Amino acid sequence: MLLLGGAWSILWVCFWFLFLYCFVFAWPGVYYALVFGVIAVIRGAELLGSSSNARRSPRTSLVLQIICIVNGDPVNFVCGILGFIFLNDPEVDRYYRPIA
Repeated sequence: MLLLGGAWSILWVCFWFLFLYCFVFAWPGVYYALVFGVIAVIRGAELLGSSSNARRSPRTSLVLQIICIVNGDPVNFVCGILGFIFLNDPEVDRYYRPIA
């Protein structure tokens, strides 16, 4: 969900830039969407790999994803909520539990 949301957020900023060029820098949410998009793509790519860094829970990134609704981005809002729903699964909870 993070990889999809990050890519969508970057495309959303491109839409703002291409079609609303004169207003794109006036709305601060565009900067937020761009930064979130980059962070989400990096974090989503980490989760696809099998390294030990991928064992950190993506809760913070999911909260950032839900906040994208301020920009009028319903795709990231829904992906963030679905991500939290998936995190409540016991198997996913065991995966992200710290290894003792």
